[in-house]
Amino acid sequence: MTTLALNVISNQPFELNRLLESCTGNLFDERIIVCAMNQESEEIKEICKKHNAQYFFFKWIKNFSAARNFCLDQTTTEFVMWLDDDDIIKPESYKKLLELKPRLEKEIYLLPYIYSHHADDSIESILPRERIFKRTPAIRWIGAIHEILPACHNFNWTKIDDIPIDHYRRHCADVDRNLEILESEYNKNPTDPRTQFYYSRDLIGNGVEKGIPIMQDYVKSGLGALDDRVAACITLAKHYFDTEQKTAELYLNQAMSLVPGYAEIHYLLGMMYKKTNVDKAILHFEKATQCGINQTLFTQVASYYSFLPNSELSVLYFAKGEFKKALQANVRSYQAQANIGLASDRKLIFQKLSLKVGWFTGNDITYPVTRIHYNISAELKKFNIQVEITNTISDYHAIVFTHFSQPIKEFKGYKIFHICEDYSDPILNEVDCIISCSTKLKEKLESKGFKNITVIKDPYE
Repeated sequence: MTTLALNVISNQPFELNRLLESCTGNLFDERIIVCAMNQESEEIKEICKKHNAQYFFFKWIKNFSAARNFCLDQTTTEFVMWLDDDDIIKPESYKKLLELKPRLEKEIYLLPYIYSHHADDSIESILPRERIFKRTPAIRWIGAIHEILPACHNFNWTKIDDIPIDHYRRHCADVDRNLEILESEYNKNPTDPRTQFYYSRDLIGNGVEKGIPIMQDYVKSGLGALDDRVAACITLAKHYFDTEQKTAELYLNQAMSLVPGYAEIHYLLGMMYKKTNVDKAILHFEKATQCGINQTLFTQVASYYSFLPNSELSVLYFAKGEFKKALQANVRSYQAQANIGLASDRKLIFQKLSLKVGWFTGNDITYPVTRIHYNISAELKKFNIQVEITNTISDYHAIVFTHFSQPIKEFKGYKIFHICEDYSDPILNEVDCIISCSTKLKEKLESKGFKNITVIKDPYE
């Protein structure tokens, strides 16, 4: 039988309690919690007792790997899953981990780490992390800070994309502590690539100019992990973006030579070219939208993959008079991240387009839904969208269907189905978009396998 332990280093009682509450159940055979502080925490000890976790104390020596390896030394299971105390396992991920546990056989498993979230809990940044590993002497933590496990490519490993771990930080990182540790490590070994990168990155991130030459030396060396080298090139490009554009361009092209499918590089190149070469800017913004998020082993900021490049594309296509493309980019951007400014921009685009929309509905205005449709049609005409109540297929850009008996399959344009009841007709798979009048109805439809559902509670939306 496969056994799995949870390893956590903690100095935050509230976060630890939240984490342990998220993973109550049969997933872990051991819960090893190490309090890494200058003195023991009775509060952390009580939380461990409450959740039937084993508590250990490790006096802080300014070395995160030492604390994590101490935690590992207290573990007896075949496999280990590590978490920070401000992480949580959401129910869907917990369920999938239970299914994965009896099938564990690789030495290292990479899982998505949603490192930060937007206000609506959607992904802001994500990266893969070595999350589950086989307990073996060859796999130990490395690095006094920003610690890592050995490179997974040296072991039998796999990457799983549908079991994310979520990180919810309540407090800012301790910048002074981090820089103190990094400076000490750098003074001991100034040519160590990993120390060079993290020390210079944290210096630059805190506005300390002396980090620039250290990072430049790191990039010139060509040493270190690929993701760190790409991040260093992007960091230097941002530093020179407004003052030395040619230098910034060189660093971005160097980053692209290392990993071509990274959206942030293309977005930054697009921003660089948009004032001098619009077509080149559009090319890079389009490439950014084509990069697949979570397809690399790097940290990825979700907005670079859709919201930001599509926002820029909408503006540039509008300026070129390509209003259909401007509208498509605007819609993609809005779908990625709803924004009042984008909605306002869309009205300007509508005024330039001669859109013709058909609406399959009845003619009896005593019927409330029919009256709503007529009222919406009248309002949309103010935005130069010609909406016609119809019962035949004609030369429309889009048609809003309201009943399954209507000629949905025959229409070749954009198909919308406006639904207010719980249907399960497979014809819904033929439409491009389903408009649901409530969140509960959307959930019911999704449970039946239907996709591309948008909730519009106010019909005028």
